[in-house]
Amino acid sequence: MLDFKVKTYELKTGHTVVCYVEPTTLKRKRRKFSSKTEAKNYQKELELLFSRKGAEAFNTTPVSQLMKYHLEMNPHSRVSERKNHFLSFCDEFGHRPINQIGKNELAAWFRKVKEQDDLSDRTLNTVKSNLNAFFNFLVDEGIISHSPLSKIKFERKPPPRRIRVVLSVDEVKQVLENAKNFSPKVLYPFLFAAAYTGARRSEILKLKRSDVDFKMGLIHFRNTKNGEDRSIRIPKSLQDFLVEHLESHDSEYAFPSPEGKLIGRQRLQRAMRRFKKHFPIGKNWGPHSLRHSFAYNYLKLGGQMYQLQAILGHKSIDVTVDTYGQIGAQDIENPCPYEK
Repeated sequence: MLDFKVKTYELKTGHTVVCYVEPTTLKRKRRKFSSKTEAKNYQKELELLFSRKGAEAFNTTPVSQLMKYHLEMNPHSRVSERKNHFLSFCDEFGHRPINQIGKNELAAWFRKVKEQDDLSDRTLNTVKSNLNAFFNFLVDEGIISHSPLSKIKFERKPPPRRIRVVLSVDEVKQVLENAKNFSPKVLYPFLFAAAYTGARRSEILKLKRSDVDFKMGLIHFRNTKNGEDRSIRIPKSLQDFLVEHLESHDSEYAFPSPEGKLIGRQRLQRAMRRFKKHFPIGKNWGPHSLRHSFAYNYLKLGGQMYQLQAILGHKSIDVTVDTYGQIGAQDIENPCPYEK
């Protein structure tokens, strides 16, 4: 183990100096105190810090610099696989010294992204797995002695986060008709677009009028959940609706608030609660139910899984099959091979 010694000595001025060699840079450090007691307390703090964390306690290299080094040495690293969460991690910790990144700081960040993006423990495990590539690299390079992620645990096979609610074609039409009466300028346009594209709530809310290309007949969803852009064909009914809807306002957002700004998630949730209270349909559905319903009714009409993957923007076909594969079994009229 590296020898670490902290010494003190008094000056003729009456001050006391604490002196030590920083383990990571091997540079001599000095700090002057007005009293001997303050110097002794600082000496104890340094010795305790070293006994707990070793040399890494003195490593003040910013995370951003270490991340750059990691990606230079490992250009195919999985750390940036989930682009949005990789950028969130860099925004949160990039400016901080690596010796200030521990279990508590990482756990707080995981709680924040879980709440912001409504993530399941399974997804959090994936994010953690990607970040492991970075922290394990730092361990291998001797920059830190152990990964702070090793003490953070998520359930690998948690129970379903929520029951998937699927609406029939008639129920979707009923919801849209009710929304048109309840909130024709805000909630109805949002739900109409969600129902006819199968897009995520955030993708609809962030959609800008410049992302709607009538000439090509495409809607472009930018910076989606998996960090990639995707484009889908505009259904005829939605195209007719969008032509009129976009002429009704001048906001940069396709589906803005009454003030012409981006609709906040909480504001949308409050509107949804009021709407469902006034127009119950017997199912506890939400915006994501329209995505499930799109997938269900698409497959029911003979759509293919690979096509659905592209439309919904899943990272891999496995996600689509895991999420909607059971739907195919539900629609087999006679699943038993022993009956005609």
